Amino acid sequence: MRVLFVKHDPSYAEPLGLMQLSAALKAAGHETRLIFSYQPDVLVKVQAYRPGVIAYSSTTGVHRTYAAINRWLKRRAGFPFFAAFGGPHVTYFPEFLEQNPEVDGICRGEGDEALPELADNLAAGRDIRHILNWRIRADGVIHENEVRPLVADLNRLPFPDREILYQADPYLGRFGLKRFLASRGCPFHCSYCFNHLFNRLYQGKGEIVRHISAGALIEQMALVKERYGLKFVKFVDDNFPVGDDFLEEFVGRYPKRIGCPFFLNLRANYVTEQSVGRLKKAGCVAVNMAVESGNDFIRNQVLKRRMSREQILSAAALIKKHGLILTTQNIIGNPGEDFAMALETYRINLEMGTDFAECFLLQPYPGTEIRAYAQDTGCYSGQGDSIRESYWVASPLKFKSAQEKRRIENFHKLFSCLVRHPRLFGLGLRLTGVRPNRLLVFFQRYYDMLVIKRVVMPVRFSLMDYWINIGRVGSFVTNFILAEKKKPWEGEGEDRDQKSEVSNQDHGVSPTNNK
Repeated sequence: MRVLFVKHDPSYAEPLGLMQLSAALKAAGHETRLIFSYQPDVLVKVQAYRPGVIAYSSTTGVHRTYAAINRWLKRRAGFPFFAAFGGPHVTYFPEFLEQNPEVDGICRGEGDEALPELADNLAAGRDIRHILNWRIRADGVIHENEVRPLVADLNRLPFPDREILYQADPYLGRFGLKRFLASRGCPFHCSYCFNHLFNRLYQGKGEIVRHISAGALIEQMALVKERYGLKFVKFVDDNFPVGDDFLEEFVGRYPKRIGCPFFLNLRANYVTEQSVGRLKKAGCVAVNMAVESGNDFIRNQVLKRRMSREQILSAAALIKKHGLILTTQNIIGNPGEDFAMALETYRINLEMGTDFAECFLLQPYPGTEIRAYAQDTGCYSGQGDSIRESYWVASPLKFKSAQEKRRIENFHKLFSCLVRHPRLFGLGLRLTGVRPNRLLVFFQRYYDMLVIKRVVMPVRFSLMDYWINIGRVGSFVTNFILAEKKKPWEGEGEDRDQKSEVSNQDHGVSPTNNK
């Protein structure tokens, strides 16, 4: 059976989940393809391919767009297909199926086995109503099934299918940066993240945190290096595995077999003299650490990080001691936070010697603890579909004044620049008072891209790479952050009540990598 994946936003980085599902489908004998919704002649391409399944993976915010695309294709494609939705939003907001009658089924949780089983049954004409992980619409009735146990041995899964992405976007295949995932799951319970919901969904269904063997990871990377080329590696695990057995094998084999500089994420309490020393020996050049807030109350009582200021500063000192580039993730605009508290997050980054400080505006995703906290404290009304596609523009929260909100939103756009260039702080403070505008949005996205390319990745990129990435950032900001260009599917179903975040079981969320 032909399965078509539709992706709305441009892939600056490989969508590893989608690629993993494509590999599982191909291993089961199915054919897959990927198209981007923003590319020309989308409808023509869909009609030419005539898939039996069209699959979408959605986070909260972009779920509205994917629902509109699907309605548009259902009405215009001219042939029947099974519309399958997966990803965080439908996993934690299964009522999405009832609210969107053009959707045929939603897959909750991990789909490595669930999606191939659906395709198998559809291809063979077998009953699909009782497949684990799926909520299926059949004959006007919705059939709900529990999730199956988690895949315990990640080594038995096929390597992610990069070809599906590189055929759709050949530039990404040629680009020297590639992303890899060594593990799944997170044991922590930060209030702004979906992990506590995932862990609850899979309670009694297996170990939440799993990783592939170091040997399998290196074999996967060697294959990618041989086929597509590899200059720089980014591990996107919430926390890169630093257990003794994994790290010993990884350090022993990676430099000889792969030998490329790499970047990874580590939580502060995972940063030790031994782990950082081993990673540096293997070729690590940069470590990303989530600070989130410099204010103790916001960090530990609101965001539930359960991490002391001393732990953060000690971890930063160890990373810098070993000569590694230090990047951080930060969240401002939190419930109950004022501008003075946001400045504490700025100052702790200066104290840490952060080389690049990425900053986000807090989004109270449905089902997360922080959404309930924001509502209880009067910082968020929770009315309507107020979660945007992008967290780069504005905050949906209430602040003590319109001026305070403006300063926090503008400071967010200037945050990374001011951490790197503290001498500009006075100018930055004055700019926080201006009316929010698209210039600041463009500045942040371009500035962050250039710093990441020039500081975080110590490899040489061609002028063509810079030119292409500048164009892509501009397109991304215009089409997806500011959403200034009308899309062919816009207007589909606008008469329908789309207040999908307000229900008795309000639990759809979007993932962040702020662990």
